[in-house]
Amino acid sequence: MLVIKLALRNLFRNRRRTILSLLLIALGTAALFLFRGYNVDVITAIKDSAIDRLGHLQIATETYWEEERYGYDYLISPEVVAQVKEILAEEHQAVSYTANLRLEGLIGTELKGTSFWAFGVEPANPVPDLEIKGGRRLEQTDLEAVLISPLLAERLDVEVGHYLMVTARTVHGDFKSGNVKVVGIYRPAGAIRDRAVITPIAFNQMMRETDRIGRIVVKLADHGATEEVALRVQRVLEENDLAGLRVRTWEDLAGFYHLLALFLNSVFGFIGLVIFLLVLFSVLEALTMAFFERIREVGTVRAIGTRRHQVFGMFLSEGVLLGLFSGLLGVALGWGIASLINAAGLTYTLPIAGERLPFRIALGLDVAWAPFLLALVATTISAIYPAYRAAKLEIASALRFV
Repeated sequence: MLVIKLALRNLFRNRRRTILSLLLIALGTAALFLFRGYNVDVITAIKDSAIDRLGHLQIATETYWEEERYGYDYLISPEVVAQVKEILAEEHQAVSYTANLRLEGLIGTELKGTSFWAFGVEPANPVPDLEIKGGRRLEQTDLEAVLISPLLAERLDVEVGHYLMVTARTVHGDFKSGNVKVVGIYRPAGAIRDRAVITPIAFNQMMRETDRIGRIVVKLADHGATEEVALRVQRVLEENDLAGLRVRTWEDLAGFYHLLALFLNSVFGFIGLVIFLLVLFSVLEALTMAFFERIREVGTVRAIGTRRHQVFGMFLSEGVLLGLFSGLLGVALGWGIASLINAAGLTYTLPIAGERLPFRIALGLDVAWAPFLLALVATTISAIYPAYRAAKLEIASALRFV
C-alpha cells in the first residue's frame, strides 16, 4: 500500500504533465473502443444474417458440395429426405428444418427482365428467417408465388400482386416457362443479392420436373452447439446407411463472413498497434522526464535504506496506475460516446447493400477489455525503462546530480 500511495503522490506532483498523459491515453483508448465496438456490431450482424440465410447446418450429397458439378446427380430422393427428417426429429437441438431446391433462369414482365436464382423452400417454414417489408409470407397452399427483394421489385417495376414470367431449365435439359405472383417483398439478409427470390419448393420442382431436392437446411436452438450437432448428425447419417450425405455448418459456407471478419480484425489490429506505439512513446517521454527531475530524490531514498527493487517497483507502479486510470477513463468515455451514437439512430449504406443500415456501436465487456488492456500494457512497458534507470542509480552520483 505504501508503494501505491507514493506512486499516486508522485504522479500528481506534476499535475499538468500527468493530466495531459492521462487525456492522451484515454482518447486513444476511447477511439479504439469505438472502432472495436463497430467491428463487433458489424461482424455480429453479418454472422446473424448468414445464419438466417444459411441455417446452422445444411445436409446434402458429396456431389452438391463440389466446387464444379454437372447435371443433377446431386439431388436427394424423397425416400432419403424422409429418412433424414426422421433423424432430425430425434435431434433435440434441431428446432426447424426445410428442404430446399435451387432454381436459376430468367424472370420478368413483358417490358423488363433479368436473370434470377430462387430458394425453393417449404412454405410457412421458419427457415430461412425472413423480414417481410410488404405483402405477406409464403403460405402452405402457395404454389405459383414468389417473394422478391426491394431492388428486384424496383428493377422490374412491379409491386405486390403483380405477376412475373419465369423461364428455367428442367433436369432433362429442356426449357420450361411459368407464371408467379408477387405475394411479398422481403429484406435479404447478409450480402444483399437483388436477383435472389424465395419460392415454394413445389414450384421449383414443377419447373425442374423432378420430385427431388437439393439440400436440407437446419436451424438449431443453441448457436454454440453447431459443431457438436454437426458431428452427431453426420455420425447418425452414416449409421443409417446415408454415408453419401455430408453435413456442413454455416461457418463452412459463409465465406463472405470470414473475409469481412478477417478484414475488420486486421484493420483493428493495425489501428491498435498505432495507438499502442503512440501511448508507449508518449508515456515513456513523460516518465523519463520525471525520472531526470527526481534523480537526487532517488539518491536520498536509496541512502536511507530503500533497496533497488523497491525503487524499481515505485516507478513501475506509477506507470501501472497511469495506465489503469487512463484505461478506465477511456473505456468510460468510449462507452458514453457509443451510447450517444446508438441513441442518435444514425444510418449508413454499405456498397454491398441496397438499403440504409443502422450505424451502431456494440457495448459490453467483450468490447472494452482489449482497449483497456492495451492502455494498461502500453503504459506498463513504457515505465520499465525509467524504473530500471532509477533502480540502477548509484547513491553517490545521484546525490551529486544537479
